Amino acid sequence: MSELPKNGKTSLFAEKDAHVLAAVQETLRGNSDAFQVIVRHLTPLLYSICSRMLGDRNDAEEAVQEIFLKVYRSLSSFRIGKRFLPWVYTIALNHLRTLYRKKKLKHRALELLKHQAIIQNQSYMNYPDPGEGLAMAEAEKAAFGSLQLLRPEYREVFVLRAIEDYSVRDVSEIMGIPENTVKTFYHRARQELAEIISVEK
Repeated sequence: MSELPKNGKTSLFAEKDAHVLAAVQETLRGNSDAFQVIVRHLTPLLYSICSRMLGDRNDAEEAVQEIFLKVYRSLSSFRIGKRFLPWVYTIALNHLRTLYRKKKLKHRALELLKHQAIIQNQSYMNYPDPGEGLAMAEAEKAAFGSLQLLRPEYREVFVLRAIEDYSVRDVSEIMGIPENTVKTFYHRARQELAEIISVEK
C-alpha cells in the first residue's frame, strides 16, 4: 500500500461509496427502486471502462446492462463495510474477461479497425477546422485500436491506470492482483503500445 493517489480517485471511491451504500442497504431490504440510485451513479463509470476495454460503443452499452444485472444478483454477497466501487469493478472486469473469451474480441481488433467501429463519433465536425478535427478523430481511433491488440490483463491495467487514472493500490484491489504485478503489467503495456505505434508509423 505504498502509493498514494495524486488525483483523489480514492477519495472519489469513498465519496461515491458513502452516497451509494445507503441505496445498497435499501435494495437489500427489498426496495428495488433504490437500485436505480446505484445505476444512475455508476453508469458513467462503468460505461467509460467498458467502452475503452471493448472498443465499441454498442458492445459497451450491452456490457453495462449485463454488469448491473450481475451486480443486482450478487448484491447479497457484498459485505457492508467494504468499499463498494472496487467490488463492482471486480464484477465488471470478470464479465469483460468472459466477453473476451466468448466473442474473441482481441481477434476481431483488425476487423474493427477496418470497419471503423472502434470509435463511432463525429465530434470532429464541431471543430472550427474540420481537417484538424478529423485528424484528432483518426488519432483517437488508432489509439483505441492499439489497445485492442494488448493482452487483456495489460489492457485492463493500462485503462485503469493511464486512462481512468486510478492508483496502483486501487487497481490492485479491483483486479485482485499484487501491486507489484500492477506495476509490471502497466510497464509492459506501455512498452507494447510503443512498439505497436512504431510499427504502424
